[in-house]
Amino acid sequence: MSKKRLLDIKTVMKVLDTKKYEWYENLSDEEKNEVSPWQLMRFMSSVQSNNREIIDFHLTFVNDLVNVNFNVIREHPELQVRLMQIVGMGVPQFHP
Repeated sequence: MSKKRLLDIKTVMKVLDTKKYEWYENLSDEEKNEVSPWQLMRFMSSVQSNNREIIDFHLTFVNDLVNVNFNVIREHPELQVRLMQIVGMGVPQFHP
């Protein structure tokens, strides 16, 4: 029987998109253990939109801002999350 997850990916992506910067620091230790910056980076780089500029923006900025030296800062998941929040456009996007 699988354990129920504390965090929902749709909710987490909304937090990243809308730049809720205090989100990570307010998580419990159990919730922080569920955060996978690598997985979030993958979701953040993928946006479904009719606007090609939004798609290009997410892919380019996640690659240039978040992916560069990603493993160097792997011991700092809060920093990784905040970098992804910088990419957020202030409104929720659909991340397939």
